[in-house]
Amino acid sequence: MTRGQLLGRIAGASALLVVAVLMATFYVFRRAGSAPELSRYGIAAGSQLPWMSSTDQGHFLDLMQQAGAKVLRFDIDWQSIQADGPASYNWSAQDAVVHDAPARGISIIGTIAYTPTWARPSSTDAFNPPTHTSDYANFCAASARHYGPMGVHAFEVWNEPNISGFWKPAPDVVRYTQMLKGCYTAIKAVDPSDIVITGGTAPAGFYDNSGSPTTVNAINWLAGIYANGGQGYFDAVGHHPYTFPYVPSTVANWSAWYQMADTSPSLRSVMIAHGDGNKQIWATEWGTPTNGPTGSGYVSEAAQAAQIGEAYALWKTYPWAGPLCYYNFVDDGTTTDTIENFFGLIRNDWTLKPGYTAYKNAAAG
Repeated sequence: MTRGQLLGRIAGASALLVVAVLMATFYVFRRAGSAPELSRYGIAAGSQLPWMSSTDQGHFLDLMQQAGAKVLRFDIDWQSIQADGPASYNWSAQDAVVHDAPARGISIIGTIAYTPTWARPSSTDAFNPPTHTSDYANFCAASARHYGPMGVHAFEVWNEPNISGFWKPAPDVVRYTQMLKGCYTAIKAVDPSDIVITGGTAPAGFYDNSGSPTTVNAINWLAGIYANGGQGYFDAVGHHPYTFPYVPSTVANWSAWYQMADTSPSLRSVMIAHGDGNKQIWATEWGTPTNGPTGSGYVSEAAQAAQIGEAYALWKTYPWAGPLCYYNFVDDGTTTDTIENFFGLIRNDWTLKPGYTAYKNAAAG
């Protein structure tokens, strides 16, 4: 072997060693701080779960595990955690859920929402955005610092900001994009591998429904985020593709499900046009109620079960889809004056609806 050949082999071996060390370092870093690979089978618990008794919380999570659900979306409730001011934190109600879910193989999406009294204008409620977007960004950072070590690495920026029910007095995509950018920057400063999802958009009619002062269609809303500098400040697009009483496969331009990829434009086409075709849509809520006032759009329990089977069968065919979180798990009540009491897969007395079995079968499949 010549000296040149020897030096060549030494140089080659050194290069391989450097590559191996770099790969190992990268692997350890990603393992230590990376966001979880989330399942498509999720549950959106809404606001009630942290306030249940410990017994009911345990029952809730056990039934989730038995159903095959791997993702839990619930509120990191800013208004309660910082009720006493910007320097105070009471995480206890949410901590109880976060502590108990991972042991059952359940990952968490934390929806960071609703404004405490001190952070919003007087004579307003928690569905008003904060006076200073920096207050929200600070809480986003605190949430990431607090829950990151507990295994939470996915955060949703508000809930249904495109309708006045959750963004008062009227949806404002300029203001929302400012909050999104601040929250994203704050969370990534804590852990760059955390996933930040835009606030799940509610169904709001047809594309370009500019005549409505209280709702903005989800496609228009996403386009507005891009138009106001939001590109690069989210990792996934949140959406709530409710269609009840119609089935998810309904072909209609008003359908929030159909608007994800099949209308022109669609959420997907807007994402692709802005170079974000590699990002996913996360359905952080979807569901169908089984009772309520006449004419409210509820369906039978059997029809709910059939829609669940159809929804997850469709969802599995979408290469761009992240979790589909069924809303919600347990009925909130029994009075029929509102459909909000009857979205559950489980009745208010903890007996199982056919929809629970349908969900379990879909997850097993």
